[in-house]
Amino acid sequence: MRYLKAAVGIVVLLVAVWIIIGEQLTGASADATINAPVTLARAPIGGTLSVPERQIGSSVVSNDVLATVSDETVDHTRLADLRMELGLEKAALAHLQAEAAELRSFHERLRQRTAAYQAGRIQTLTLELNFARERLALLSPAAAKALPAPGAPASATGKDSAAGTAGSVADRIALNRAKESVAVLQEALAAARKGTYLGDGYNDAPYSEQQTLLLDRNLDDLKAREAAQKQRVAVVAARLKQGMGDAQIGGTRDILAHVDGIYWQELAHNGGYVNRGDPVARVADCDRVLVTASVPEITYQRLHRGQKVTFRALGENRVFDGYILRLAGTGAATVYEGLAVAPSRRHLERFDVAIAVPGLVADPDLQCAIGRTGRVFFDTSPLDFLHSIF
Repeated sequence: MRYLKAAVGIVVLLVAVWIIIGEQLTGASADATINAPVTLARAPIGGTLSVPERQIGSSVVSNDVLATVSDETVDHTRLADLRMELGLEKAALAHLQAEAAELRSFHERLRQRTAAYQAGRIQTLTLELNFARERLALLSPAAAKALPAPGAPASATGKDSAAGTAGSVADRIALNRAKESVAVLQEALAAARKGTYLGDGYNDAPYSEQQTLLLDRNLDDLKAREAAQKQRVAVVAARLKQGMGDAQIGGTRDILAHVDGIYWQELAHNGGYVNRGDPVARVADCDRVLVTASVPEITYQRLHRGQKVTFRALGENRVFDGYILRLAGTGAATVYEGLAVAPSRRHLERFDVAIAVPGLVADPDLQCAIGRTGRVFFDTSPLDFLHSIF
């Protein structure tokens, strides 16, 4: 009997040591709080605030009217400024359109002038070529007969005819110049018909054609500027339309809730004056609840994002599965600026952990139990079966 008692005592001692060591090695949070992001409801216009009677902590749904802003002295000066701005933009557009129309008219006149110059140049070269042919025929009837038809390449001019031509050196030089004149005029005439003008003392295009090319670039630039100006007119017109719509509703605008949640904090009081963009109320978003916890450093160093954990609210028997969202370290006060519940001083001295617990949203009792506390367990322990009890 004595040995049996000793054996039982040893077993009990080993179990106790196993439980103590296991519980010490397991990771658990020092504190854990159900938390949620908050959204700010801001005044869309400046004016007097009218807040309906609503209890702090009451439930709100998306598009609920949280407050109303009334501006009894609607600012018509801005409408006048917008009308003047629209008039100036339209005037600038009209100026660009008039300038483009004038350039297009000038462009057409230059094009007609270029066409007239081309016709006159072709006629002049044709006359010069005819007389050159006559001079060549007078010097050498045989060479004149060997000339190519009008429009044929100049290289086809009879070369063999010169071989049978007899006479003095002066006669041969005169004949050679006559042939050269015919060949040059043929080339100039062919080029003129294609719009290129060959000759000494001027470019391959007349002044009118050069100006036409320059105007083409200017017209392209004006077209782009006109399109941009039309966009500016449209933008100012839209702003004026919006301003006129605001004036028609008497300067009264509702401030709506953007999420389903809890009316968490009133930031402006009934009857007070608010400017445009001033915060009026904070609403906790119950569709995005999470758990914020703090842990000792020895536990924190074993954690990682996405790690599976369990959470149990104090006073509840249910244990919820979750996973780590964020590891913010110690002194992480700034990460709580957009959350409903701020951390305590002791919490900031430890290491901060944010945890997603999807099951809380589906639980009717804990769906929006912001501020409820509990514990988070990061590892299995010998007493896991007691977590749902204690």
